[in-house]
Amino acid sequence: MNVNKLKEAILLIIKKSKEKFDKKLGRTEIMKLLYIVELAYFKKYNKTITGTTFKYYHYGPFSQDVLDMLDTLEKEGILEDEFFQDPFSGYEKHNYIIKNEHKIKYLNKDEKKFIDKVIEKFGEMTLRELLTFVYNIEPMKTAKKGDILIDGK
Repeated sequence: MNVNKLKEAILLIIKKSKEKFDKKLGRTEIMKLLYIVELAYFKKYNKTITGTTFKYYHYGPFSQDVLDMLDTLEKEGILEDEFFQDPFSGYEKHNYIIKNEHKIKYLNKDEKKFIDKVIEKFGEMTLRELLTFVYNIEPMKTAKKGDILIDGK
């Protein structure tokens, strides 16, 4: 896994979603959007951008590396987590905002453009729409819990 590219991909997803749709993203949206980026990139180029592995976890595509990077970005003061308790569901929610700009220097021009196109196409979707989309495409559609969906190696 390329830690620097993962960091920048996450930040670019958050930044572009805010710029294009004035939308704050939570952990699940970031996870699923990055999964779509990596899956689409893999299908086109037979490799991923960040080298991150995604598995079918309890609720779909998941990467511990993405979750760890969100925590790291918060600890570094780059991201702020607007944590709150959803009054309807009772679940803990996280919305991330970029506190301090981070220069994108590890993602190349084509990778940035690719991420931008994915955000353009999927960034405005509600969480429910995003989840429905992700769960109904291969390899997720036929995977079993624990299966590797994208092997970043």
